[in-house]
Amino acid sequence: MTAVRSLGLSGIALSLSLLVVAAPTAGQAANAALSGFPNAELRIEAPPADGTPCRLDEQGLRNAVIKGLGQNGPRVGTSALTLRLRVTTLYDAIAAKCYSALQLTALTTQQVILQANRVEMIAGIPLWDRTTLAVSGPDEHLDWASTQIGQVAGQFAADWRAAQ
Repeated sequence: MTAVRSLGLSGIALSLSLLVVAAPTAGQAANAALSGFPNAELRIEAPPADGTPCRLDEQGLRNAVIKGLGQNGPRVGTSALTLRLRVTTLYDAIAAKCYSALQLTALTTQQVILQANRVEMIAGIPLWDRTTLAVSGPDEHLDWASTQIGQVAGQFAADWRAAQ
């Protein structure tokens, strides 16, 4: 969660538009590549909330993803499939608002050979990806972000079930 002490509304709009432009379309069909993964390892990538009143903590974010996956989603544990939640937060001190881009990506790794130079390497392969935005006051930001994360995790669980 990046603390921005005095960020004008135009700066916030520009920053958020850059985050949203990179987001993939949400209308993608269930992805057959998700089949065969009964478990998913959960990784939270969120800088510490030091210096910002937005109060997003790793355990709260983790709980939101697990709750969103529900009982019929993949079990969270060690797996070749990683669910990565990447959180980027801006705080506008003037408006007393928190803005969080929440990106949930399912990815796996595979050994590949680059065609250009025949170099072998391990590459991350994204199988599913969604980004959403949570905007709220600092006191309710964890609750609002958790709701948004839960919805996206629920979309993933539905696509995962359809692929099984």
